[in-house]
Amino acid sequence: LDVAQEHMPVGNPHRGPRSIVQEADDLKRSRTARLELPDQPADVRLFVCGSDMTLSAPIPVRWDTVALAADSRAFTPCQGQEHAPEHREVRESAVLQLAARHRDPELRRMAVLGMGRIGPTPAGESSSFRSASVDAAGNVTNVFSIDSAGPLMNFLNDESPQVRRAAAIAIGEGVSGTPREMRPARTISPEQIARARLLLERRFRFEQDTSVSATILATLGRLKYPNDADRDQIEAFLVEHATEPAERIQGAVEGLEALIRGNPKRLINARTRETLRMWATSSRDTLRTRRLALMALQQARDDDVETLMRASNDSDSQVRRLVALRLDAARDEFRQIIDLLSTDTDFTV
Repeated sequence: LDVAQEHMPVGNPHRGPRSIVQEADDLKRSRTARLELPDQPADVRLFVCGSDMTLSAPIPVRWDTVALAADSRAFTPCQGQEHAPEHREVRESAVLQLAARHRDPELRRMAVLGMGRIGPTPAGESSSFRSASVDAAGNVTNVFSIDSAGPLMNFLNDESPQVRRAAAIAIGEGVSGTPREMRPARTISPEQIARARLLLERRFRFEQDTSVSATILATLGRLKYPNDADRDQIEAFLVEHATEPAERIQGAVEGLEALIRGNPKRLINARTRETLRMWATSSRDTLRTRRLALMALQQARDDDVETLMRASNDSDSQVRRLVALRLDAARDEFRQIIDLLSTDTDFTV
């Protein structure tokens, strides 16, 4: 109050210390008070769904526009509502549809990969959420259909190997079961996984391009199978079809590594274990194959001393590093390998 009196404005005898304190209290109450707004009608919104971003003309089909449309993940904040043709969501859906039918295989490849990132549409979601949901004529369609007559099956039969590879990747991505940022509640049913597996296995049996068959094998190992019986069948399928050339073997090893890593408590078949040991130490296999084989053995908690000893002399430092991760200094059988790798010239080892 003394400070208030000292700074009391001159010439205002009615403004005393009490009034200044009162004003301070009023200011404090005004800052903490809840803002009261008048009642608004129920249909008043900040903006009408889709009107926040409209495009007067269709999006041109180019690699950059297709990439941006796919990157949107078909997201819209207005679930359960339809969109007008000029809304951004519909424009992006249309450009994906057009790219998927384009004569340029690179555009088709990009469109298919985009559909995989969006994934299948569960029942009950609005059409504006569907993968590339509106075609050029404005018709609603779900292009991510995982059945024998669906569009992704057509892409698996595309004349271009790069499009067929993209279709295999898209199927694996779409039914991988990975939570999506835009739609975290979406779940993948066992029936969808079974249909995806059927499509991939059917295509593999008559695929002539090595890169495509390798991608199919890698994708089969990624799927989230509902039970160990299915996992055992896929494990056997991958080992059986891991044949020359080296690229196909690499695809099978990649699939096995993903399958074992996704189910670390499941015991792998003895044949699979021996085959992985062979791939981990074979000089004929690629660097990536040897690395993946060692990673799969690590996930399977395999510590075969002979395999680790042979791999510790590998020319690739990353293979030797993976060996070092499996060593236990308390076990005498690993002492020779530890002594060898402790003098390795590569700092990662």
